[in-house]
Amino acid sequence: MNTNILPSSYNDYPLKYKYIGLEFALDMDVQTTDRQSYGFLDFIGDLGGLSEILKMSVGWILCKLSGMRLSAIMINRLYHVSDDV
Repeated sequence: MNTNILPSSYNDYPLKYKYIGLEFALDMDVQTTDRQSYGFLDFIGDLGGLSEILKMSVGWILCKLSGMRLSAIMINRLYHVSDDV
């Protein structure tokens, strides 16, 4: 009876090299792995909600635009040249 257990692949690379291997599994249990991706919009949704961030960014843009419009109206009224002196 031989008690030496041989490896399934060659360990001495330059002398011997294994090109192809075949393995039989007698175990009938199947192991599955599920993956889920985590995207940028999911990350923003976890931070505080995508809708809230969109509301804040649109509000900030509209605030800047209305501020520029108000400045333009005030400058126009302050430095208006009239003919009647």
